Amino acid sequence: MHGFGQKNYIDGKEYRGEFVQDKRSGYGELCSHNVMYYGYWIQGKQHGLGKLIVNDETEYCLWNLS
Repeated sequence: MHGFGQKNYIDGKEYRGEFVQDKRSGYGELCSHNVMYYGYWIQGKQHGLGKLIVNDETEYCLWNLS
């Protein structure tokens, strides 16, 4: 996959965002049962600025350098 898309994983996670060569790259949103991550990706890993929201609605601003 290349460009914008959506992928559902066996473990229940869902990703909506940008892909490059079937890997999460660019901006995207990863949602699971109790955690949501909004932010940037490079080669399938969280990278750069992002926001993590856990089930109790606690928000964390993250700076990931992978």
